[in-house]
Amino acid sequence: MVPFVDLKAQYKSIKPEIDAAIGRVIESASFILGPEVENFEHALAQNVGARFALESIAAHPLCSSPCRASGVGAGDEAILPSNLCVAGLSSSRFSRNRETVSARAVAADVCRID
Repeated sequence: MVPFVDLKAQYKSIKPEIDAAIGRVIESASFILGPEVENFEHALAQNVGARFALESIAAHPLCSSPCRASGVGAGDEAILPSNLCVAGLSSSRFSRNRETVSARAVAADVCRID
């Protein structure tokens, strides 16, 4: 088997930082939202050169909400990262409450451009 990523090696390389962040979350009991999530969103937005970034525990509402809010519908394409789970890719077809969005999901490779 060829591993997709070596998560153990990645964790070991930043273990003190990860353990400290987990400790802060447990200490504050801010398991949903909270300052760690806000800091992550700001750092992610800055890292990819965006004004905003949003995290979500589930890909479906994260992707379907912007589709609905921006009026994406039948005949439109929703360009989504290729490493998104199937639920995320299918979110352009249906919203959370099953109202049809009907956009075609197009998977795109994502890479950083320096």
